[in-house]
Amino acid sequence: MSNYFLSNRTKPSFLDMFYHKTSIAKEILISVSFIKLAGWRLIKKVIIESLEKGVDVKLVTSTYKNFTDPSVLLEMLELQTKFTNFECKVDHRSFDDIGFHTKGYIFIGQNETSAIVGSTNLTRSALLTNFEWNALVEGNLHDSFFDTMIQEFDFIWKSVNGLTQDLIKAYELARMISYESWDMDYELSRSRIKPNKMQEIALKEINKSRKDKALVVAAMGTGKTYLAAMDAKAFGAKRVLFVVHRENILDNAIRAFRDIFGAGIYVNKFLGDQKNHQADFVFTTNITINKHFQLFDPHYFDYIIIDEVHHATANTYQSVMNYFKPDFLLGLTATPERMDNRNVYELFDYIVPFEIRLREAIDNDIIVPFQYFGIRDQHINYDENHTKKQFDLFLKEFTSEKNSLFIIDEIKKRPLIGKPKIIGFCSSVEHAQAMSETFNRLGFTTISLTGNNPPEERQYYFNRLSDEKDPLTIIFTVDVLNEGIDVPSINMVLFLRPTKSPTIFIQQLGRGLRKY
Repeated sequence: MSNYFLSNRTKPSFLDMFYHKTSIAKEILISVSFIKLAGWRLIKKVIIESLEKGVDVKLVTSTYKNFTDPSVLLEMLELQTKFTNFECKVDHRSFDDIGFHTKGYIFIGQNETSAIVGSTNLTRSALLTNFEWNALVEGNLHDSFFDTMIQEFDFIWKSVNGLTQDLIKAYELARMISYESWDMDYELSRSRIKPNKMQEIALKEINKSRKDKALVVAAMGTGKTYLAAMDAKAFGAKRVLFVVHRENILDNAIRAFRDIFGAGIYVNKFLGDQKNHQADFVFTTNITINKHFQLFDPHYFDYIIIDEVHHATANTYQSVMNYFKPDFLLGLTATPERMDNRNVYELFDYIVPFEIRLREAIDNDIIVPFQYFGIRDQHINYDENHTKKQFDLFLKEFTSEKNSLFIIDEIKKRPLIGKPKIIGFCSSVEHAQAMSETFNRLGFTTISLTGNNPPEERQYYFNRLSDEKDPLTIIFTVDVLNEGIDVPSINMVLFLRPTKSPTIFIQQLGRGLRKY
């Protein structure tokens, strides 16, 4: 017999040796006290590969202290249905008050048997980062060490419950009643970024309901992108795809993931000539990824995020969601309702583990309260603007000096802290340009920004608007500021356009609600 010490800092590490021994075993016996989903994800692939080769796998775990994730047990139940050579059993109150603390892995091979025994449970932290000590023992199946260990395994195996749907339901109910249990794979205390109140609750709720997808509805400014990064890390994601409809959103997303995962992650902004299909963290738009599916295997990404997912009913998004087969798909939006009645919830099988709307976000001190003034326009005819003639009349009336002076007078009635930092939402490019020209003639320093302005130019003017010493006080825009742009210093939002869409209204309102 030979013996080796394994930890997360030895070479090979515990996980390296687990992968190796699994790949050559003819039979695998695992007894661990608890399993977290993020830990299970790290070994799931090699276990399934072994099962497909005909390897017999027996796994016993427990519901001790409610640590084990019910979603893991559901996946085990699916494996039992799919593979006759896989069986899972669970200590759910089988031993009364006797604790179930085993951490042992037995690999029976053709010519050699191995066992790893020590402190490592199946959690992401235990498998990757914790100080864990384990002994690897190699020898003959009939050596007394293995003979005694297998006898102990058989005793436990015969004493505990077979895994069934009823057992999982009973455990979920017990766990729900006393849910506040330690969850080491969702402990973010080592990160310099601390989850806010919304993120703390959302992380737990996503984990509780974890299947293969989920939709999170959260008001703008509550930290959806950081939430996605935190959950991806807790999940144990190795390859992440982040998809959104606007390129300018991607830089903030990359920054969030680097803050949570660390600066050393292998990131690619998959756009233009910078399409690196071998990066581990890929950030792209729905249009770009839709044109380059063939560069990726459908299973390449284990975690996919669709940001601003209310756009996901579009064909380009549907193609992305139908092509890729991640372990988990997360949709994020502040505004799931659509004017065309297409159903965003249906895309996620109505799995919505967490939802926080505007009022709740304000009440929980996540975004700022606001004053809203509805002012009757005295000089405008709000017709439907269906014809060019009607729109030209609207544009002429709205951008006239008479109406602009009326707007300026209303602005001056509302006292602001510091210089005015105003975003004015307009109905068209022509409207935004004309408003800026008129206000500039009246002594203001303003600019119009539209989709025709490159992202770096927009950022330049956002920086100027935020600067107390810069004379720029108003940016007139159409829709480039609706989503994914953060200018927290904004202290007034002007609605200079009619809209029938509550989604657009809430998005534009939200530009002024981030804390500063």
